[in-house]
Amino acid sequence: MSSSPTSTRTTRAGRARSPRSPGPRWWPTPWRRPSYGARCRARRPCSRTGSARCTRTPSGGFDRPAQVTEVSGGDVLDFGGGALVVHVPGHTDGSIALLLPSHGVLFTGDAVAASPVDGGVMLGVFNVDRDRAVDSFRRLADLDAEVACFGHGDPVIRRAAEALREAARAHGATG
Repeated sequence: MSSSPTSTRTTRAGRARSPRSPGPRWWPTPWRRPSYGARCRARRPCSRTGSARCTRTPSGGFDRPAQVTEVSGGDVLDFGGGALVVHVPGHTDGSIALLLPSHGVLFTGDAVAASPVDGGVMLGVFNVDRDRAVDSFRRLADLDAEVACFGHGDPVIRRAAEALREAARAHGATG
């Protein structure tokens, strides 16, 4: 297995493992300031905040988009062969997931995560309404996805629907 910075390793369970890097990442909401936290390899306090926990944003600053379009569950967006918007309240009231049915790819946002301990699929944390979050987790587990990408943690790159269903059963989220 290559250990170059651009390689991706795969674990036995089919989860992609990317080399750890404190470099910039893509953030879907351009004005959100990401926290790199433990991923930041700096051995000194952050030069901007003085905090030991480095919170950096990509250089160049952020511009708000010229237009914001609200979406609702059931809407189909014009990319990825038709991205289905799935309303998944619980983490926040307006949380959504996106399913690309023609590609078998599910983007769960913060509704689902991969455990930092073992990489297992788990209910997302810090939910404003746990009951609704569990219900949303169950509905995501009912979708047919080969790949699942999470707001936090490594993606599941094979048999994602099976992994989501197993995790939902473990959380008591399915009947």
